[in-house]
Amino acid sequence: MDRTAAATNQLHALLASGRALLERVEAEELDPRSVMAAYQQWYTPTLAVVDALMPERRPEFECYYRRTDGAASSTPGIAGILAAPSLAGERKAGLSEIFDPATPRLIFLHLFSLQLAVLSSADTVLAAGLGRLESIVAAGLFDAELAAAGDLLACDRRRAAAVVTGVVVEQHLAAMARREGLKGARRSSIAAQAKALQKAGLLAGAHYREIRRLAKLVDRSRKGRGPAPGRKQVGLMIARAQELVRETL
Repeated sequence: MDRTAAATNQLHALLASGRALLERVEAEELDPRSVMAAYQQWYTPTLAVVDALMPERRPEFECYYRRTDGAASSTPGIAGILAAPSLAGERKAGLSEIFDPATPRLIFLHLFSLQLAVLSSADTVLAAGLGRLESIVAAGLFDAELAAAGDLLACDRRRAAAVVTGVVVEQHLAAMARREGLKGARRSSIAAQAKALQKAGLLAGAHYREIRRLAKLVDRSRKGRGPAPGRKQVGLMIARAQELVRETL
């Protein structure tokens, strides 16, 4: 089974278990402790899926769990509803007694439905394959490498910092070329990769010019020709590389 199919199966399994839980809460078939356990078992892996496939929607998804949108304290999130104290006698009486007054139960059902809707929209990401997910993971690795370049710069190892930054940009451009099927650009120099991507309409003119300047600095640093680039110059280079990775995911 390929990765896209496996991820799709995981997504559909979470959707199915979530909808089943929602229906049982609507029908008051579970006691509060069972609701809490079943929901938490669903929420943890689901949050990881949302974070991986749709990171820009994670704050929205989390907001339904624990209200962080400035809503009045009288409007709880799912976490607040599930954590509300209840008497031992109420635990035996069913959900309508636990969520007393009934409004909290309706809020729970509403917020849970919204979370399921967010999760369901992940299908559109998987329909296009896992290219975007791979890009997000790669961006995290690039951030770590650029942080290492910053550490080198802090130790005044300017040439090494420039070279590491060049490697990050090289890898990022190769990944862009791979996603778009530009086979020749995958193994080319930074300048050649940028030219191929710009010619294919995948790289804006401003980014292309910035990468050309960066490529010259990297080449000079790799070959050790002339004086080492200035601290400010390398610092700007690292910052521009970070912007490039973020803006061309």
